Amino acid sequence: MANQVKFDYTNAKATLNDAEIKMMSKIVNDAKEQLVSKTGAGNDFLGWIDLPVNYDKEEFAREIAALPKICPHFHLSMQSGCNETLRRMNRHYTSEEYYEKCEILRKHYEKPAITTDVIVGFPQESVEEFETTEKFVEKVNFFETHIFKYSKRQGTNAAKMEGKIPEEEKTRRSSILLDMNKRHRQAYLESFLGKTIEILVEEDMKADGQEYQTGHTKEYMRAIVKSDKSLENQIVKAVVKEVHQGEMLKCEIID
Repeated sequence: MANQVKFDYTNAKATLNDAEIKMMSKIVNDAKEQLVSKTGAGNDFLGWIDLPVNYDKEEFAREIAALPKICPHFHLSMQSGCNETLRRMNRHYTSEEYYEKCEILRKHYEKPAITTDVIVGFPQESVEEFETTEKFVEKVNFFETHIFKYSKRQGTNAAKMEGKIPEEEKTRRSSILLDMNKRHRQAYLESFLGKTIEILVEEDMKADGQEYQTGHTKEYMRAIVKSDKSLENQIVKAVVKEVHQGEMLKCEIID
């Protein structure tokens, strides 16, 4: 399973102390060793690494949760919530294993923002298989789900498979998951109403004809605030007052 972790050692020096850098380096290097031993991959890893599904994510989650500067936004690429479809995709994990990893993150973080990718209309994906994925996405309750309609890529095993799904059926399945994603995202944002959050302010913007300053929370939710002075590149504390247009948090700065 492609659970990608990016650790930039150079940029980290600007934000993490020596002990934190050492801990993150150990976590990443341990993951590399497991990856190399299982895949025979080389050791020229500098940026992105893919952690095998059987990597000890309990330890990984526990250790990174101890670092307050690591943001609780995790993208775990899923592709399908149906084991039969995953097998045809040649994915070496099950939906049960995937769900377990999501629950581990939720055990060590309060309201982690978990996002994923789903492909609909993979060759031979039956209506029942899609409905299994639909139920699984509902169960996991992601912050965001990125939905893609399968498209043929020459040279892949999938391109040679029988049982292609008609385009209109792929669109129907995509629409179902897009509606679910909108509902899940709205619910996640609303769960922060009345909460005190931190926002890294980035730039000015207009909303409803008014001037705001906007940035992102540590969960990577967009938030807007009003202030008479520029807060660019500052981290401010604010109370969430409303979810604006289902896309961002409208907040009030705490003085």
